[in-house]
Amino acid sequence: MLGLNRLFYAAILFLAFQNHIIAAESLTLQQSFDKALNHQQGKQLSEIENARNEARRAAVRVTQSAFLPKVAAMYNYQKAGDDRPNIDSEMDTAKIALTQNVFSGFRDASAIKSAKLSEEAQNLRAEYRQTSIFLSVSDAYFDLALAQSEIAVLDEIDRTIQLRYKDISDRIRIGRSRSTEKGALDSQIALFRAQREKAKQDLIIAQENFKLWTGLSEGITLADAQKDVRPDLPDEASVLGNLESRKDLLAQKKDVESSEQDVKTAKAEHFPTVDLFGNYYFFRPAPQDEVKWDVGVAVTLPIFEGGLTRAKVWQAASTRNELRLTYENKLLNARNDLRISYLQAKSLFSQVLDYQKAAEASERTYKDISREYGLGLVSNLDVLQALNTYLDNYRSRNRVHFQYLASYWNLKILADQTK
Repeated sequence: MLGLNRLFYAAILFLAFQNHIIAAESLTLQQSFDKALNHQQGKQLSEIENARNEARRAAVRVTQSAFLPKVAAMYNYQKAGDDRPNIDSEMDTAKIALTQNVFSGFRDASAIKSAKLSEEAQNLRAEYRQTSIFLSVSDAYFDLALAQSEIAVLDEIDRTIQLRYKDISDRIRIGRSRSTEKGALDSQIALFRAQREKAKQDLIIAQENFKLWTGLSEGITLADAQKDVRPDLPDEASVLGNLESRKDLLAQKKDVESSEQDVKTAKAEHFPTVDLFGNYYFFRPAPQDEVKWDVGVAVTLPIFEGGLTRAKVWQAASTRNELRLTYENKLLNARNDLRISYLQAKSLFSQVLDYQKAAEASERTYKDISREYGLGLVSNLDVLQALNTYLDNYRSRNRVHFQYLASYWNLKILADQTK
């Protein structure tokens, strides 16, 4: 019996240091994220983002073109309904016309500012999409770590119970144990094997999810998922204090600033426009056929357009107000979500410590009962119950530990405290 106990403790010791065993490849969370950016899933998102970048740059060029002169080649043919003698009823004109806007109520300047702010907002969203990838990779990383830990624990448990099964069988043959004890152990073996099969399926799913993001699944050690390493949480003030600089919130704020420029653009249509123009004629109707060029200035003052300009201003102001309220609401929700995440991470940290104490206490109990079983003071059922309690506490401690690590990193990512 003493040899069996030594073997069990050695198995637990092996589990405690399994993350330090050198594997084919050791990955930190940051390295996993880097691989995700270069893997198919990340590449597809990058290609989508590149296409969006092209569209944003094109929108800026469209607004900038308003400041450039417009040059057009024009031909005009006209037939007049006049049959009087000496009157040319057919007239045609060919010319090159140049137009340069001088003043348009600053609408073009506002439009360019709006387009540039929209481009900045989309660039910030593109950066935040990398944050979203990081969150997905983080979840996949620690899900895989938990699945690996769970299957390793259950495999060792199964081997330990098999050794106990052999010990019970030997004790039954020599009359030191009852056959009912073997039946209870049979039930325990079936239970652990069912749990192990489920854990294997969970491991396959976790491997596939991790592979989806990084292209890796087997033969790796997760360097940031060690069982005995728990980074301390930053203080709540530092977590919440950096929130407004988060990329998605900055993008929303840029949208508000862009909409304010749109309001100015709409209001500018109330102002007159001033344009310079020039024409060079290849041929034109008499009596001006000898005049080859002319230049001038055109001033246009809007008087009535059916309330169109006022409606545009109203529409732009409504959009601005909606975006401003959306930003304020998103900031409030982000602050509340981040605080809840912080409290959850803080609770998980405490739970890990509590489960660690519970596991250590139940381990001592299991050792004591195992010694008493060797002296014939307790039954095998007592030993199995103590073993179950110890292993349940140990597995719970592992689960909560990896949940804490995932929560810790996600919290830092959402608080924009990691690169």
